[in-house]
Amino acid sequence: MPLEAAKIVVPGVLEFFGDRGYEALFKEAIFRMQSLGARVAEINFESFLEVQALLYEGPRVRGAYGSASGLSREGAGCYPPGIRAVDAFLGQYKLAALR
Repeated sequence: MPLEAAKIVVPGVLEFFGDRGYEALFKEAIFRMQSLGARVAEINFESFLEVQALLYEGPRVRGAYGSASGLSREGAGCYPPGIRAVDAFLGQYKLAALR
């Protein structure tokens, strides 16, 4: 596919966490693609960040951590409030809604 036919999507709000070098390289790459004919469009990236948080910071991860650290052997009463079945289901419902 020629680059003239390519459409590149980037988050509307970019976060480089203070890394100016990476930010400059990213902007340079976008500029180079545009100069070769690619179209660049910004998208709202917020829903992707919400999905990322559910998958990598949500109840599934806390549950797996709890099991791996031996909490499951001590009984249900020892789990922190975040590791409850209802949290897992609510996380699944939110994930499904973001699809």
